[in-house]
Amino acid sequence: MGLSIILVLYVHTSLAPALTQMVDYFDTDYGTVSWVFTAYLVSGAAVTIVIGRLADIFGAKKMLLLVMICYIVGTVFGGFTQNIYTLLVFRTIQGVAVALVPIASESQEICIHLKNSLTLKVFSYPCTREGVQ
Repeated sequence: MGLSIILVLYVHTSLAPALTQMVDYFDTDYGTVSWVFTAYLVSGAAVTIVIGRLADIFGAKKMLLLVMICYIVGTVFGGFTQNIYTLLVFRTIQGVAVALVPIASESQEICIHLKNSLTLKVFSYPCTREGVQ
């Protein structure tokens, strides 16, 4: 589960240094190349809520598998693209991997009890009045 969060962070940061080289490789402008990064973030933001709800309905393991398959497909086929627009499509598919973070963190919850007897859930273990079960 922790590996999935590292994976998402890696994908965020690994593309930034390559954006300037993509302009030359795809023979396009910086505005179009910036969409490679933006498509990933927008698709991740749009899909996170849906995948989270589907994880509640069908189970987190099934959704983690689905999201990992989307990530692998986007990564493998995105590496072989010869066109900037095809790369945008595969980066959008790869952006579904952003939904890994809430699903992966669902299995680890830590309870923090405040002085006024409120319980603040930070991660996902079952909480009781006494603390973590």
